[in-house]
Amino acid sequence: MNFYKEQGEKILNGIKAENLKELKDYGKTEEIQSRLWEVSLRAVRLVVKVKVVQDKKTNTIRVSYMGVDKLAFNFKQENKQLLKRLRIYKRKERLQPPK
Repeated sequence: MNFYKEQGEKILNGIKAENLKELKDYGKTEEIQSRLWEVSLRAVRLVVKVKVVQDKKTNTIRVSYMGVDKLAFNFKQENKQLLKRLRIYKRKERLQPPK
């Protein structure tokens, strides 16, 4: 998944690409890993834009993903949405004719 510069900084809690490149240039890979590890442990919701392109020459489909925003993760809200979806699936299951 790719991110635009501004969204990447937002997702990385303000760590700028220039700072990561500078650390990389100085060979400070442990510091880079430490910063990325801190970010990877946070619960967030990512808003993702999906683009599907069909290549007419090769008749293949290519899918690309672009992260466009980071939102706060609310466990209570997410659990409510999950329960709502499960109730919908249960209702749909009851409406299905027996196989």
